[in-house]
Amino acid sequence: MGFVIVTHPFHPLKGQRLDILYVKRRGSDVVFVCSGGVSGQITLPAGWTDRGEPPQQRRLSAEHLAALNTLVRALGPERLSGEALSALDVLARGTVEGR
Repeated sequence: MGFVIVTHPFHPLKGQRLDILYVKRRGSDVVFVCSGGVSGQITLPAGWTDRGEPPQQRRLSAEHLAALNTLVRALGPERLSGEALSALDVLARGTVEGR
């Protein structure tokens, strides 16, 4: 079956080559079941490997950042730390000034 290299930027096995045990489908997605990981077997979506589509490099527009700010604030300030609220304030000022 070969091997895959983990490419997901935040995966603890990033950069490691894993032998493929078998391939299966989850809905419309392909996943690889590989040897490795804590339990001896790990399942990885194709998009997290060198066989997946490369990630798209896109920046968020001011409108998208403002919408994200609104969404996060709608979740309720009681769920956010002071640091997160400060970051949202900076974000809100930046999107208004950036227009």
